[in-house]
Amino acid sequence: MSSKVNFKVRLIRVLGALYDFACAIIVVPLAYWVRISEVPEFSASILILSGSLAAALLVFSYLYGLNQGSWRYASIEDLFGIIQSVVTSMIIALLITFVVSRLELVPRTVPLIAMAMLLMMMSGPRLLYRIYKDRFLQRVLIRSPRGEPVLVLGYTDEVDSFLRALGKQSDPEYRVVGIVDYNSRHIGRRLHSVKVLGGLPDLPLIIERMRENGTPIAKFVVAPSKASAETLAQIIETATDLGLPLYTLPSSTLLISSAERAQINPVSIRFEDLLSRKPAQIDLGPISRMLSDKSILVTGGGGSIGSELVQQIARYAPRELVIIDNSEYNLYSIDQIIRQAHPDLLVRTILADVRDRGGMHTILASTHAEMVFHAAALKHVPIVEENVVEGAKTNVLGTINVADAAVNCGALAFVMISTDKAVNPTNVMGATKRFAEAYCQSLDLASFNTTKFMTVRFGNVLGSAGSVVPLFSRQIAQGGPVTVTHPDITRFFMTMREAVKLVLSASARGLDKPGERGRIMVLDMGKPVKIVDLAQRMIELAGLRPGVDIDIEFTGLRPGEKLYEERLEANEHIESTEDLWLHTALPREVDSTRLARAVARLEDAVSRRSEADVLTALREVVPELSSKHNALVDPDAQRRPNEPIAIFEARARLRKQ
Repeated sequence: MSSKVNFKVRLIRVLGALYDFACAIIVVPLAYWVRISEVPEFSASILILSGSLAAALLVFSYLYGLNQGSWRYASIEDLFGIIQSVVTSMIIALLITFVVSRLELVPRTVPLIAMAMLLMMMSGPRLLYRIYKDRFLQRVLIRSPRGEPVLVLGYTDEVDSFLRALGKQSDPEYRVVGIVDYNSRHIGRRLHSVKVLGGLPDLPLIIERMRENGTPIAKFVVAPSKASAETLAQIIETATDLGLPLYTLPSSTLLISSAERAQINPVSIRFEDLLSRKPAQIDLGPISRMLSDKSILVTGGGGSIGSELVQQIARYAPRELVIIDNSEYNLYSIDQIIRQAHPDLLVRTILADVRDRGGMHTILASTHAEMVFHAAALKHVPIVEENVVEGAKTNVLGTINVADAAVNCGALAFVMISTDKAVNPTNVMGATKRFAEAYCQSLDLASFNTTKFMTVRFGNVLGSAGSVVPLFSRQIAQGGPVTVTHPDITRFFMTMREAVKLVLSASARGLDKPGERGRIMVLDMGKPVKIVDLAQRMIELAGLRPGVDIDIEFTGLRPGEKLYEERLEANEHIESTEDLWLHTALPREVDSTRLARAVARLEDAVSRRSEADVLTALREVVPELSSKHNALVDPDAQRRPNEPIAIFEARARLRKQ
């Protein structure tokens, strides 16, 4: 079968070349006839000019690939190829004729007339065949009763490509019955014979009219890349209300060939579409000045946030990029990504653990790191609740190890990635991050230290490992239910790219303000998002209906989990900046003697793996943990599954007695 197809393709190419050759042979006598209004006597000049033009055209049409493709897909590029082939071939033919016969009996206008005629003879049939296929055949196919009736959104290039792809199929899967535009500007116009029926606000009326006419719409097809988050939210809401399945055009539609199907897919989730705000606009100039030609070191560089941090840093051409991670696989993965994207960048990947104090001092001293970004941490709240010692060892002692090493090696700056869970923490993870913040603040205020310490605090990152978005995606793919801990629980959210870009921008700003010491930088994440609303939005983005196609179940708050997060404590004095997305705060300062004592006790408790003593040491710096975390000290103080609140409170009174 394959050999038959190849033979047919070769035959078509040969026939196309023979057609061009025949046109070149006859075009010179025809030009003479147009010029002198009679059939010319065949002189040596006519024969040489015709023969050399045809021979040269064969060569150049092959070089320009005029018959390598199909006339069905003739394009502007092919027209330019024809013009180049004809002009070049005529110039060579005239040179040959001049050398042989000095162009005797060749009027000056004949070559020009011949070129014009040859251009029309070569391009005309290709153009007419393309028009026939694109207009007549497509009109028949799109309006045929075959295929599911669909509406498409947008008078755009992507929709144009989709309609073209449908027109190339003998048995199309979809039948486009109308176009809905983003606004009313194109109403009444046609794209490949398909009419623009109205604007986006007219969608309910269009759907109803189609239903009354006996053409119920099966799918609504959009191109999300052309829609803002707000517009897509409106589209999703409208389509959901109308019970209209929402689909999207893949970008590959632009490249579809006749051998492929014009596919549409359920709307995929863009993290930007899950936010209730627009991403922050950031000036990249200060970031470039901070990172360019510097030695940059990133801990946790293979993790969710760390890997994005590494990739963005690499774009600013640092002198050297050192990546530390304790996961061999994560380190290998990010190493491959960076080396492929930036082959000229000096990259060092080091398999190490931030909990190894001696190792951190050795590594930072040997790399002479100027900027240290500390992203290594245990961040999953329930896991840290069950592993108190490991959480403190990584999040507190690991931070202390890297911070001290940065001071000893004379680093220009140290940037700690923190979290809003460090504000009034009710869980161990938040308490460990607040302890680490206090330590970095103490170093930043220390008189002996020249390294600038900056802490950047932000909320949940959409799509990061352990976040709700991957969990919800898996649950939706499995048919549900989607599990939410509480109907009123809210969180601040950012996209991964936005969070890292803001961290870099905040760090650059901090370096430009050397007099501002001991402050924490807090990113403005807009309004908090209800997790149940996020779940509903993701279900709708998947083209399903919450509560109908996918159920949402509430499982109850987990140990240490808050209903809502806070960006600042009540006693943290917020200071506005020139950047609307960034605030600085001066948190309460922990006495250095008290902090040193707490660090010593924490190190001892960790070495003995005593959870109770670890919690005691944490409370010396984070006293608010004491009243909100009794469950970890006394397991009996935790409410049991399905236990009525009255019985739980009665049990608590008995313990106090």
